[in-house]
Amino acid sequence: MFRNLRTKLLILYGGVFSLALLFLGLAAQFAIIAYAKQNVQNEMGAATSVFTRLWSQKSEAIKTNAELLARDFGFKSALANGDLPTVASAFDNLRSRVQADEGLIVAVDGTVLAGAQSPIAANIAAIVMDAQPIEARTGIITVNGQAYSTVIAPVLAPDPMGWVVFALRVDRAQMKGLETLSSIPLDAAIISPDAKGIWRSTSGDLSVEAIRDLSGFAAHQKQHTRAEIVPGTQGQIIAVATALPGLNEAQPSLLLLSYPLNKALSSYQTLLFILMGLGGLTLCAVILASLFLARTLTRPILMLNHAAEKLKAGETELVTLHSKDEIADLAATFNAMAVSIHEREQRILHMARHDLTTDLPNRAALEDRIGALTDEGGRPLIYAIGVERFSHIRSIWGMKTSNGVINALSDLLRDLDPDALIGRLGPDVIGMVLPRPEDTFQFDLAPDFAATLVQKLDARVSIDDQMVDIGVVIGYDPVPQTGQTAAEYIEKALIALDQARTAKVKTAAFDPKTYDELADNVLLTDELHSALDNEDLMTFYQPKYDYRLGRVTAAEALVRWDHATRGMVSPQRFVLLAEETGFIRDLTLLVLKNTLRDQAYLKSLGFDIAMSVNYSGRLLTDRDYTEQTLAICAQATGKLCLEITETAVIEDPTVGLAAIERFVAAGIEVSLDDFGTGLSSLSYLKMIPAQELKIDRSFIMEMEKGQRERLLVAATINLAHGLGMKVTAEGVEDDTALALLAGMGCDMAQGYGIARPMPIDALEVWLRACEAQPRKYDALTAQ
Repeated sequence: MFRNLRTKLLILYGGVFSLALLFLGLAAQFAIIAYAKQNVQNEMGAATSVFTRLWSQKSEAIKTNAELLARDFGFKSALANGDLPTVASAFDNLRSRVQADEGLIVAVDGTVLAGAQSPIAANIAAIVMDAQPIEARTGIITVNGQAYSTVIAPVLAPDPMGWVVFALRVDRAQMKGLETLSSIPLDAAIISPDAKGIWRSTSGDLSVEAIRDLSGFAAHQKQHTRAEIVPGTQGQIIAVATALPGLNEAQPSLLLLSYPLNKALSSYQTLLFILMGLGGLTLCAVILASLFLARTLTRPILMLNHAAEKLKAGETELVTLHSKDEIADLAATFNAMAVSIHEREQRILHMARHDLTTDLPNRAALEDRIGALTDEGGRPLIYAIGVERFSHIRSIWGMKTSNGVINALSDLLRDLDPDALIGRLGPDVIGMVLPRPEDTFQFDLAPDFAATLVQKLDARVSIDDQMVDIGVVIGYDPVPQTGQTAAEYIEKALIALDQARTAKVKTAAFDPKTYDELADNVLLTDELHSALDNEDLMTFYQPKYDYRLGRVTAAEALVRWDHATRGMVSPQRFVLLAEETGFIRDLTLLVLKNTLRDQAYLKSLGFDIAMSVNYSGRLLTDRDYTEQTLAICAQATGKLCLEITETAVIEDPTVGLAAIERFVAAGIEVSLDDFGTGLSSLSYLKMIPAQELKIDRSFIMEMEKGQRERLLVAATINLAHGLGMKVTAEGVEDDTALALLAGMGCDMAQGYGIARPMPIDALEVWLRACEAQPRKYDALTAQ
């Protein structure tokens, strides 16, 4: 609800204290009222005891006199003889002596012999006749709303002859007399019901509601109760009601002592005002303290938040607090963390832009420097300096020495140009950035400076007391284009370095043609991947002529790519890319599946053609791929031959020979392709379980030049036959070559002189044509 911490603290502390203060005020008020009520109750209890004791004493005195009169022999004789004048005289004399307000003599038949005019005569006569007491009794009786303290004494001889009754009026004047006996100005009153059952009081301070509430005590109260707060005519009052003994149980009476609540609390008003004043002052103090506390807490928190935002933005801002509390400790911890993060960022930034082993700027740092120079309008010159024999130095003298060579060359470069930025572009490549504006450096001097670098850097240097010969190769871009990115500057220098190493020269300028070819190779590689996924590559077949049978019995599967925009792509180009990128696996599987499908198709037409598929030597070392190849070849419907280059087997003889043996064991023929182009070894020829040897086309096409070339081909055919292999000659282009090979005992011939590679539907037509008419080389079969 409230987002501001200061407001939250103010409301929290101020609100909590206000509630606490209100609770304490209410508790104090209730406590004071309870205390005042208890004091008044105690006082009322004492007053009630005094009042009842005085009434008891006065009632006992009247009772004693009444009993004396009732036992007087002359009075009893006069009453028995009906001497009413004598009875009235004795009664009036006693009444005046006891100062009774009312008095009467009731005969045993209920006749009022004296005091018949008394307002209580009828009520007393009824009570006496109903109870006919034989002992003296006292009590309160209410007649027409007026309470009387009454004494009844029986006249016995020994049976009741009548009753003597005296009554004292209990009115407001008498209550005032009783009130003076209390230490506090209590209000005393008698409440009792009239003939209609309506309760009335001798006091005018009680409200109708108070009389109604207190009348409930009449039926069962025997002693005074706790003080109650009831409504009065002038406000609330504290009242204690005590049941009084009555002559008539149906008309009980109560002695009510009351005291106004405001008078009871008047002596505590000053205390209440003081408490309220202290509470208000305390509340103001708490609010001010809350404001101070909120400001004290929020100000450093805001400072920490601002510093955290700065830290988030990569800036370091320390928080200074002069206190010594927990927040100051938090600020100190935050400052230490900020400093630690800054130092760690600096270390990470340094590591991100420097080589870890030589502490030279790395490629990212060089790119940033080049970018800054180009933003300023300059065209920097970058040299990529490759260290020759670096891997040899590292393997002989170790990593420390090889890194020392890089540092030594960097020092030499700084000596040549202190303004140059020197960095490491690779394990054995150093980058040199010359921040030369165009008006101070002629780019046509770049080759001369490169030659100077070679002259200075081709030297013997001392690394840890070890003299090491260093040779370098340098690549650079003599004409950097405007608008190049920093990465392009460096990339062109590195490409020039590769071009120098390929050409085996010391320096080389960037050749855009080679760069474009590399870029085109990258694009062609992506397109080859898509072509493999979409199976856009085609399989062509070149027939192989069998000299002994005089017909075509086999064909070699050759992959072709008819590009949508490039046209027919040279197999030498995209197959080489497949070898280098690893796509050769998918390419070989595609050709194998197409070949087996087409072989089955030809067989269904009646042509039992053995199929040969080129198998890359790099695949021989992949055991999982070998298993996959065996599973596919198991589906062949005719003879299948895998043509493997001789050099591939020699590169990894153990794994290669094992794979070839697996193929031979599975009934797949193996052919050594392009024989004579590698470093042939007779021992390998003896070890390889191949069924066929293919003589490279370069030897076949040279046979017509002289006897020496023909002897090499004939010797190769004889060698293969001696090892139990048949021989296929590639590159048979004319009848002369075809005839020479027949005379040398060659087994199979393949080349344009037989037929060009063709798709499966064209091969079907060609095979049917061969069946329909004799071929021109059928005569060679008869020789």
